Amino acid sequence: MRKRLQAAGLAVALGCITSMQAADVAPQRLLSQLEFLRDGKTLRAEVEARLGAPETTYADNRIAAYSAEVLAADHRLFVCPCPAGIDIEAKFKLMLRFSTAGILEQHELVNRD
Repeated sequence: MRKRLQAAGLAVALGCITSMQAADVAPQRLLSQLEFLRDGKTLRAEVEARLGAPETTYADNRIAAYSAEVLAADHRLFVCPCPAGIDIEAKFKLMLRFSTAGILEQHELVNRD
């Protein structure tokens, strides 16, 4: 029950959750570029060492949000801020939910266009 409430809280924090329709920017394919993110294994310290501090946090700091953009030139996922002058194909939020022990429980990309 608690996990359902947390998932519902994540959805409320994000508003309407949708994914891109174009195959080139499918969220699951893009997440494969962040292979170090493993639910149940990756520590928050490792995430922040690789991605920096989150842009926003929710739920007593257990949910972390990062802006992420897909580069038009090669469809690479870039956790922002992106360099100025780069063509962007799609914009997402990388949402990460951590346990109270700081272990990644769930991660997903959410369309923000």
